[in-house]
Amino acid sequence: MIEAYIIIRSEFMGIARCLGIGIVMIIPSFVGGGALWELFKSWAAVSVWIIIMAIVYGIILSKVHCTAD
Repeated sequence: MIEAYIIIRSEFMGIARCLGIGIVMIIPSFVGGGALWELFKSWAAVSVWIIIMAIVYGIILSKVHCTAD
């Protein structure tokens, strides 16, 4: 019974860590997107920035273990 609780808790902590990383990644996405909008007044530039940030988030998640081993 205790082993199952530890496994469930460690999986939850992994998922919580991944969600936390995603929430933190929102900050540079908003700031960078706003700066690009101010410079170029182009939704294309902002969209490219958001796609770049999504790729960076994916790379970070591939390096971080989001679930229990």
